[in-house]
Amino acid sequence: MKQLTETALETEIDSCIANHILGGNRNRKNGVNKKTVKETSDGSFELETPRDRNGTFEPQIVNNKGVRR
Repeated sequence: MKQLTETALETEIDSCIANHILGGNRNRKNGVNKKTVKETSDGSFELETPRDRNGTFEPQIVNNKGVRR
């Protein structure tokens, strides 16, 4: 579950960054943040969510509180 979610997050930020570049913005990837994702049946796990330089990327899959949507 962790690897699948991290792959989806990378795809999501790549799309977001591509849209910024097309719009003339110079935003880029800038490392990762670690979040604990709360699962009801599987417990919880730590997830590395990508971040951007401008700090505007908010994943649609996992919110800022570490809860899967």
